[in-house]
Amino acid sequence: KSPIEKFEEFFCKYDGIVNKADFDRFIEEERLSLTDGLKNKLIKKKDQYIYKPLLKCEKSILSSVKALVDHSGPTEHLSHAIDEFIKSYRAPPNKSAASKEADQNRFDVLRRLLMSPSRLVVLRGAPGSTKSTLARYAIAILKDTGEGSDNQDFWILSKSHKAMAKFRDRAGIYGSTLQKALGDFRKQLIPEGAVVAVDEAGLLGTYDMDALLQKALKHNWRKLILLGDCRQEKPNDPGQPLALIERHFSDICFELSFSFRQKNKLSRLFVSKIYEGKAKAALRAMDEATALHFYDDSNTLVTEAAKNYLKSAKKNNLINVQLISCCKAICKALNQEVSSQLFIKNNKKNSNGLSINEGERVVIKRTAKGHDSGTGYVQTIRSGRMAIVEKMTKSKMHLKFFDRVEETIIVFERRNVIDKLELAYAMTVRDAQGLAIDHAIFVIDSPINGQTMVSAGSRHRFSLQLLVDSNQYKNLNALAQDIGEFPTKPILTEYA
Repeated sequence: KSPIEKFEEFFCKYDGIVNKADFDRFIEEERLSLTDGLKNKLIKKKDQYIYKPLLKCEKSILSSVKALVDHSGPTEHLSHAIDEFIKSYRAPPNKSAASKEADQNRFDVLRRLLMSPSRLVVLRGAPGSTKSTLARYAIAILKDTGEGSDNQDFWILSKSHKAMAKFRDRAGIYGSTLQKALGDFRKQLIPEGAVVAVDEAGLLGTYDMDALLQKALKHNWRKLILLGDCRQEKPNDPGQPLALIERHFSDICFELSFSFRQKNKLSRLFVSKIYEGKAKAALRAMDEATALHFYDDSNTLVTEAAKNYLKSAKKNNLINVQLISCCKAICKALNQEVSSQLFIKNNKKNSNGLSINEGERVVIKRTAKGHDSGTGYVQTIRSGRMAIVEKMTKSKMHLKFFDRVEETIIVFERRNVIDKLELAYAMTVRDAQGLAIDHAIFVIDSPINGQTMVSAGSRHRFSLQLLVDSNQYKNLNALAQDIGEFPTKPILTEYA
C-alpha cells in the first residue's frame, strides 16, 4: 500500500480524527515520513490530527443521509399492499415454531422498512438472514402499487458482479455493478425517481458511498435500500461508511434477527460463537468434530485441500462444494491442483492442450450465447454463472448449468466460448461474500480477523472444513487470538 492509502486506512478507524499519541505511534510503526503532500491533507488542532479529505467525505455522507431522511415521501398507500403480500405468502408445510417466528420477524421488518417515510433505509442482518430475499419482496410490493412505470425504474447495484447478477435475475429488474453506475457521468444510467437496492453495501468505501448518495439526491431516487452487514468483510477502499450511517441514523436501520442458512447443530454453533466473539469455543467445536486441520507448509495445504474437495464432491456433486481462500494466488493454485487430481483420477487427456477438461467446474467470465439442447432456442448466459463441462468435441462445448433444482445443458461453439471460461473450484473470501453453498472448505493461508472468518465461515448450509497453514497459525489458540479481536454484539436470537 502507498503512504496515502495507509494514512487513509488509519484515519478511517477514528472517523478522520486521531489524537497525537496514536498518530505518532502509527508513524513510528509504519516507518512513514510526513511529506509536503501528506502535511497538506492534515489539520493539527491541539493534541489532534484531522485528515481533511476523509473528514470532508464523511461529513458529506452524513449531510446526504439527513437530506434523504428529511425529504420523505408518503407511504400510507403501501399498507394494504403489504397486508395482501403477507397473506399470499405460502409457507412450506410442517414449519417449526422457530421458522414461523422467523417469518413473523421478516414480515415485521418488511412492513417497517416500506412504511418508513425516509427515502434511505438500511437492511442488515447476519449471513443467511435473507436480506436479498426481503429486498426482492419489497421491490415486488412497490411494483404492484405502481411506484414505477416499468422495470427500468427498479435497479440492483453491487460491487460484486455475481451478487448483482443473482439478485437481478431472480427479481426480474435491471442491474449494474456499482462502478459502472457511479462512473457513467456522460449518460444517466439509472432514471429519475428510481427504486434502487444496493447489495453488499458493507463493501462500499467512503468515497463510493458519498458518490452513491449524491447520485440518489441529484436524480431524486424514490427509495434507496442498502443491504449489508458491517460485521463481515471490510471495504478495500478507506472507511466503513455503512457503520457510520448506522451509528448516526439508527432509526432508518432495520435488522433481521434469524438466520435460515446453517442446517445442522455444529454449523449453527460455530457461526453463532464467531459472531459473539467466542472464537476459541467455536474452533474447539470444529476441532472435536475433526473439521479443523493444520498443515506444515502451503504445498501440503493446497494438495490436501484439493483431496478434501474431491472427496466431498464425490458425495455431493462438484457444483455443491466450494473452496474459499484469502489469496487469489492460492485460489489459482487450488484450481490447478483440483484440475490436476481430477485429470489423473479420470485418466482423461487434455483436449488440444486446453486447461479445461470434461467433467470440470467452470465459471463464465463474459457473456456468451449458446443453444439450449432441449428446446434449440438461443440462450444468453451472463457472466458469473457456474457450470460443469458435460461434453467437448472439436467444435462444440456442452455446459450443464444449475438453477436450484433444474439442470440446463447449453451448447456453445467452442472457439467462441473457450476464452470466456475459467476454473471455478476456488474463490476468494471477498468474491464468496453473498454466496450460499451446501459444503465449504476454508483454506486459511494468510492472517485473518473475525470479519474474514464470519464472511468465509458462514457460506455453507451443511458442512464446513477449516484447513490452516501452520506457518501462519501454529495451533488453535493462535488462530482464536486473531479472530477473537472481532468485537460484536450477538444478533442471532435463533435459527430457523
